[in-house]
Amino acid sequence: MTSSYRNSDPRPSIMQGSPPRLVPPKLDWDRPPWNRWAFQHIREFLPTVEVWRGSGHRHRLERAEVDLDELPVVDSNGAPTTLAGLLDETYTDGFLVLKDGKVAYERYFNGMKDRTLHLSQSMAKSVTGSVC
Repeated sequence: MTSSYRNSDPRPSIMQGSPPRLVPPKLDWDRPPWNRWAFQHIREFLPTVEVWRGSGHRHRLERAEVDLDELPVVDSNGAPTTLAGLLDETYTDGFLVLKDGKVAYERYFNGMKDRTLHLSQSMAKSVTGSVC
C-alpha cells in the first residue's frame, strides 16, 4: 500500500477492527496512505502533551464567510481546477482562510472537525503568526 487516497475516495480501514488489519508501519506512519490516519491520531502512537492556553480571555475569530469552493486555481502541474478540487487532490485535512482577521473560508475533510487534534509540525508557526 503506497499511494494515498483523496478526500472524495472511501477511507481505508486503517486501525479498524480487532486486531486491525491495516496498521501504520513504525517507520512510515508519516507517509501515504498512513499519514491520512496518523496525523489525526498522533497521540495513539507518539507521546504528546496538551498545552494549556492559560486563564486569560479567549478571543474568538469573527466570521465573514465567502464560498470559495469554485474559485479557479491552478494545480502543481499547471492545470486549471477549483479550490475544492485542489483540496481534494492534495489530501487536505483542514483549510482555513483569514481575511482582515476574520474567518473567510473553513473546510474539513477526512473525518476531521474543528476541534480534532492534528499533527501540525512546522505549520504551527504560520498559525501562531496569523493569530498574534
